[in-house]
Amino acid sequence: MNISICENLKELRKQKGNTQEELAEHLGISMQAVSKWERGEGYPDITLIPALALYYNVTSDKLLGMTDISINAKIQEYNAKVEEVYNEFESESERINRRLAICREAQKEFPNNHTVLFSLLYALGWKSNEDENYNEMIALGERLLRESTDNDMRFNAIYNLSFFCMKHGDFENAKKYADMIPNCWNNKEILYSRILSGEEAVEHNQRAIISYVQLVCNFANSLWANMQNKYSREEIIKVLEFILNLNRLVYPDGDFNNESEVFYNLYNLACWNLMVGNTEKALSYVEEMPEHFIKIYKSNKAKHTSFLVNKLEYGGYQIPESRLNEVKNTLQDLFENKGRMNFDCIRTDERYITAIDKMKTLLET
Repeated sequence: MNISICENLKELRKQKGNTQEELAEHLGISMQAVSKWERGEGYPDITLIPALALYYNVTSDKLLGMTDISINAKIQEYNAKVEEVYNEFESESERINRRLAICREAQKEFPNNHTVLFSLLYALGWKSNEDENYNEMIALGERLLRESTDNDMRFNAIYNLSFFCMKHGDFENAKKYADMIPNCWNNKEILYSRILSGEEAVEHNQRAIISYVQLVCNFANSLWANMQNKYSREEIIKVLEFILNLNRLVYPDGDFNNESEVFYNLYNLACWNLMVGNTEKALSYVEEMPEHFIKIYKSNKAKHTSFLVNKLEYGGYQIPESRLNEVKNTLQDLFENKGRMNFDCIRTDERYITAIDKMKTLLET
């Protein structure tokens, strides 16, 4: 990093209209020390940097001479390190700890950068069951709410504070933060749908459709996942069928926006139908799985053809290795009975064998 603090101190002092003596008196040091800094014959002690930044009402990064471009480039380097964590470690606990370590390293270098602080907040949240991390997470989130003027940053901070309070068992604070978010009728998607026109409106509304379909699917998934002890197996199957049918309704051409969701949906439907003894339906869902499994791996970029979303593109992104590993682990249920469901009752059926062979072939290539 090119430190240009000498020139910056001189310029900031001139802008403020104060003297070297006044700055020295404020910091409790000699005027000779300030003079040496401005001549480039030395640097302020690192413990004085926050006080200097506060005195001139600038960030420590700006005081040290880092431009926005160089700061963003360095933060992107830290983000890339976080992404690599998912390829380097198989254990989830190792990933969480390593991610947290990288975020703490970034915070030391950029202690006042809100993007860095939010990344640390998110990383801490996955360890929010530990009281020390939980308290730090709350403090970080509250700081972002006080300081940030970026609405997306603020809403994301509120969302994560609410979610991780819930995870920690602090339901009162979880609800307190949730109440800070506007209800679903007061959001950008609905407002834009009213004020835009022409092609711009069509494209926006199609993106909104995709978002709301995903939102409804998330609600339904949460419903059956959290109510398994209260819902009958038949009722859970109805919820899962609703999710699948909603996707089929919006994407009748099979150009699904979220192939992995459809894949897991089919897998769960196969499992629950086996539990109620409906082997024919279970087999029909297993038969569909290879088509989506292949698309998860290929993820080719293409344009939607289904009418409600035909202005938009989908796919074309790299599936994270961690996500592929999750899919592979799910398949172990089907291949080797290593999971929660025993597929022995359909394992010898020709349709089951064909579907499994298609997916195994892709895994082996």
